[in-house]
Amino acid sequence: MEVKQLSYFVETCKYMSFSDAAKALFVTPQALSKSIRNLERELGGEVFTRTGNSIALTDYGALLFQRAKGLLKSYDVLIGDMKYASHHFS
Repeated sequence: MEVKQLSYFVETCKYMSFSDAAKALFVTPQALSKSIRNLERELGGEVFTRTGNSIALTDYGALLFQRAKGLLKSYDVLIGDMKYASHHFS
């Protein structure tokens, strides 16, 4: 699992639309959908139910959404801390 996949997933949850999330992420809807499918395959469960042009979070997806938000926030803090450190400890 890659950080990019998790951020794509979280963004898709915010919009509840592959097309809108893809626009916000500057990727194609197909690339976004493929990334989510790969994430689902790796985790072994569906994160969205897909019906026609709409999607909804599964219970599994809702759990991942909560955990991924926290993980991405920690990741952003880590990156910020390391950038700060690189300027002050070099």
